[in-house]
Amino acid sequence: MKQHFEAPLTRSFMANLTGFNESYFSSLFKKETGWSYAEYVNQIRIAQAKHMLLGTNDKLQDIALKTGFADGSYLGKTFSKYVHLSPSSFRKRKHTSRIVSIQLKVTCDEWPLLLKDNYIYLSIISENIFLIYFD
Repeated sequence: MKQHFEAPLTRSFMANLTGFNESYFSSLFKKETGWSYAEYVNQIRIAQAKHMLLGTNDKLQDIALKTGFADGSYLGKTFSKYVHLSPSSFRKRKHTSRIVSIQLKVTCDEWPLLLKDNYIYLSIISENIFLIYFD
């Protein structure tokens, strides 16, 4: 999946590929990874989009198509949901000296946290914490 993130990796396709029905595939995937299938695919695609936003001058529409999103608008909404920054805001941080991200597993509601001049975004999605620190 990490190598073919730009392909239409539907749950139905993956369930058929593994020989399971969609419902069983979804529950097994969540049990084994802690993520829903859609969340996992989105995380892979968002990670690649981050690299492209920081490493290229490609338009959002082009990045969307190269990372498996239907269009730039959907990439923008999904990116903002997971990263808590718009793609253009993230790209503007291209010249930061350090970007650190960690992931933990807990249960809580989603919330952002701001400390001093550095932005720390803490979001909890499906029992996973994503912490992004910009220095």
